[in-house]
Amino acid sequence: MTVPGVPLPRGGRLRELCRDGFLLLVGEMCDSGLFAQVLGKVTTAPLAVRGLAEMDGTGTLAERLGAGPDEARLIRPDAHIAAIIPHAGPEQVKAAVRRASRLSKE
Repeated sequence: MTVPGVPLPRGGRLRELCRDGFLLLVGEMCDSGLFAQVLGKVTTAPLAVRGLAEMDGTGTLAERLGAGPDEARLIRPDAHIAAIIPHAGPEQVKAAVRRASRLSKE
């Protein structure tokens, strides 16, 4: 499944953000700073962590993705959703990034 090409309030589209590497979209109950810190130790692949609320304060993006406040979505550079991570914590997110990084090399 690919992410929707929704426009973002600050300009651009969601798919454009995916082109530079992996993108981790996190719900409002997730600590994006912690995930960014942890994931920097897991992979050397380009990876950005963004809060859904910071990208779209209206909640439209989270609704379109079906994302809850404690969930994360790992998006590949080709805009496909590599993982949906319910109750996202550092260990679950690290495992998803490792799997997606390994698969992208095959």
